[in-house]
Amino acid sequence: MFDKSSENGVQRRRPMNRRDFLRATAIAGAGAFAAGCAPEVVTKIVKETQIVKETQIVEQIVKETVVAPATEKILRFWTTRFFNPQITLAFFEQSQVAGRNAGVTVDVEAIGGSFTEYVAKLTAAKEAGTLADIFAPQVGTRQFINNGWMLPINDVWDKVGADNGGWHPIAERNFKVDGVGYALDIGFAPAYLHIRQDLVEEAGFSLPFKDLDEMVAFAKAFTKPKDNLYGLGLSMGTADDLHHLQPLFWAHGGAAFDKAGNITINSPENVAALKWYADRYTVDKVIPPGATTWDAGGNNQAYLTGQSPIIVNPGSVLAAARRKDSPVDGLLQKTFVSPWPQLNDKTGPQCQTEAGQAFGINSECKLPDEAKQILLHIWSPEIYLTMMKQGQGYLFPALQGTYKDDYFTKDQWNKQVVDTVLPIMHDESWAGPPGPWTSMWSTWSGQAVTRVVQDGVAPEKALADAQKIVEDARKTFESG
Repeated sequence: MFDKSSENGVQRRRPMNRRDFLRATAIAGAGAFAAGCAPEVVTKIVKETQIVKETQIVEQIVKETVVAPATEKILRFWTTRFFNPQITLAFFEQSQVAGRNAGVTVDVEAIGGSFTEYVAKLTAAKEAGTLADIFAPQVGTRQFINNGWMLPINDVWDKVGADNGGWHPIAERNFKVDGVGYALDIGFAPAYLHIRQDLVEEAGFSLPFKDLDEMVAFAKAFTKPKDNLYGLGLSMGTADDLHHLQPLFWAHGGAAFDKAGNITINSPENVAALKWYADRYTVDKVIPPGATTWDAGGNNQAYLTGQSPIIVNPGSVLAAARRKDSPVDGLLQKTFVSPWPQLNDKTGPQCQTEAGQAFGINSECKLPDEAKQILLHIWSPEIYLTMMKQGQGYLFPALQGTYKDDYFTKDQWNKQVVDTVLPIMHDESWAGPPGPWTSMWSTWSGQAVTRVVQDGVAPEKALADAQKIVEDARKTFESG
């Protein structure tokens, strides 16, 4: 997934709680960010001649700090890190090409940290007057739009959509407000099941699983604790996000938010879903014991090393299999991908996606036309498709026309995602409208799971507390 902040062995920072998040977003002038938009400061080397004891002349090198004249147009561009480094490299390269075409220098910086830490930094920079010209507000998108911090770019939005076969509905609902586009979506990262088809078939099962019960039956048959083998590599810790828990909410007939936007985390359906999820760890014991302390890459490693034959994750794991970043020989050919199996016929299979990392323009940008040119270049059809391919199945297009390419129609694994995942996936705020508080899953989702499986808290209590966390956050945002 996008860097929130680690997978595949990269160290992840602790997610901020709500109080940390709100306190951090109120800070004006975070050191490095405050410096980032100041006049360009350079070090000038000069020589200073001194006379020592009237007869000895000494030349001394002195460093003098001066403010360089503004002789070039510079656009600063901030993004979080993409989990697939090839996308990051392509993004940086195309930004530079676009800048040369527009007659500006584009200074691109990938900012580390969790999503909430990243948004806190953006907020502090905005209040200090040092926010970059182009940036991806991530989970703070609605907050930034509502505050008037993003420039309306409907002309860019409409042209990109028209040139690329139209925007996907999830991009439309997340990055347009009142019919106006504010940010261009780079693509979706649906969290689907990665399944070892060879091991499933060896155990006498077939894919896709007909329902959750059949998946659990296989997990029980596969699990061998003495050999450190566990049928389900599902995260039980605070490090992972809502893509494990919320699809189970939906499967049980619940949701974190209803169509009117009410917070419905503490519902009987969601309690049943949390209990189902926790029971796989505490009752069936088909999940590795260490899953309560995994960072965001723990489940990745469980699959890539062969410890667990089923995990839920965006395509960074599939991309790693394509690169052969695994000790399991031929892992890609042994992998089958699908959404969560259905609980019953009424609710059907489920899958959650991130709405994506979307890029917009600072409403105080001094070079808005040039900034628009940068975005139009990166989202032009050929370059956009190239970036999707370089993602190796990690991202799926937010633009409908891109799916016509052979990369999505003929590649075995991409086609499985396109055929079975994309038609049913929802973003994290579904079924309600997106809001600043709908993206604050790091403050309650993993925490609720951990409290149940590790601390023995009842699912009802864990979700009641989660509900209050999000309700309090909503009140804070709405009160200004």
